[in-house]
Amino acid sequence: MLFKDDTFQWARLENLITLAADVPSGGNTSLDLSETVVDGAKVFLSDEYIRNALILALTQDDRLHVEEVRALLVLCPPVAPLCGDPSRASTHQGPLEAPSSAKR
Repeated sequence: MLFKDDTFQWARLENLITLAADVPSGGNTSLDLSETVVDGAKVFLSDEYIRNALILALTQDDRLHVEEVRALLVLCPPVAPLCGDPSRASTHQGPLEAPSSAKR
């Protein structure tokens, strides 16, 4: 579904996330990807084929697909960390920025 002719379909994943965010679930329109992230991490860590496919997708056409990943992160709400204190979940509100120490 996300691969067509061995090419990762970034626009398809973006559309799926957008559609999931637009569908109300029990009156709540906020998209909670916490369990999906945990399940995805388990698959990524345990399945070599999936791991290789994702690495190839991120480096497809001899470039890093950073902008595509950034666009997906902007669409997604903050997700609780996989382990540790849930109050330290990411709280990004928009496009990712470099830490202030990295700015010049």
